[in-house]
Amino acid sequence: MGERLKVSWFARAGFWLAALAAVAAVLAGWGSREGWWHFRVGFSLLKWAAYGAAAAVALSAIGVGATRRGRASGRAAAWFGLAASLVVAGVPAAWV
Repeated sequence: MGERLKVSWFARAGFWLAALAAVAAVLAGWGSREGWWHFRVGFSLLKWAAYGAAAAVALSAIGVGATRRGRASGRAAAWFGLAASLVVAGVPAAWV
């Protein structure tokens, strides 16, 4: 039971961190365009969204690996977190 909670924690943490990074990445450009903040703030938000997405990739990958071994919960959340965080981290990485 204790191992199941740990796996679920990695899967859920990766999912929520990926979701938060995606929202931050979208708001970075949208807020700059709407005049909510200066474009430098938007680039800073995009940078931190990419860092958060990179951390979400690591957490989600651990969650995917751990859920494959047994009957652990959170498999779908881990896969979605991995896919979403790879997209969010991939866009700024492609610009570099």
